[in-house]
Amino acid sequence: MRIFEIKYMRRNNLGNYEHEEIAMTTVVEEGEDHMAVMAILKKDVLAGFGDLPSAPVKEEKPAKAAKNAKKEAPVKEEEEVAAEEEEAEEVAAEEEEEEVAAEEEEAEEEKPVKTGKKKNFKKKPQSYSRSSEQHKEILSTLLKSVAPDWKKTDDGKARAKDASQKMEGKDFLDEEGEVLQSFKDEVQKLMAPAKKKK
Repeated sequence: MRIFEIKYMRRNNLGNYEHEEIAMTTVVEEGEDHMAVMAILKKDVLAGFGDLPSAPVKEEKPAKAAKNAKKEAPVKEEEEVAAEEEEAEEVAAEEEEEEVAAEEEEAEEEKPVKTGKKKNFKKKPQSYSRSSEQHKEILSTLLKSVAPDWKKTDDGKARAKDASQKMEGKDFLDEEGEVLQSFKDEVQKLMAPAKKKK
């Protein structure tokens, strides 16, 4: 099989679903070793990304490299050439898979991670549900912020249970998974200690 053109491309993930890529294409002259040409293309593309030292490395021109290779090695059989081409295609496919996996991994790392006991929520507003463990954990954190000692007294525990029951079905979380201010205000009112009658 005669190879007329070789292209090498590399993509660099910038985050936020953006990337930059450098691609180089060259024509393979008659008698040139396509593997040597591919190696030079790859080196040049990587240098464009700064993956290699910027100091130029003296290298043989592709045509000269191919002639030297021909002098050193006997003429290859068609089967050997086909095997080398197949191997080159497999290497290129593996490199592409590795790049895609690396991009996916970077995208995973860039996802916002909620701290504390918050979990990642669906991107839509939610109503409070006592049957949701996530909601109960968030409410518990909210209760600690409005009434830090609520667990220490029976009255505090009773008010917390009452607040949880009364808030069932009320608007709770916004699109970002944050507790709505109106929900916080209502819970604070419900957790306020009962005023003693004189």
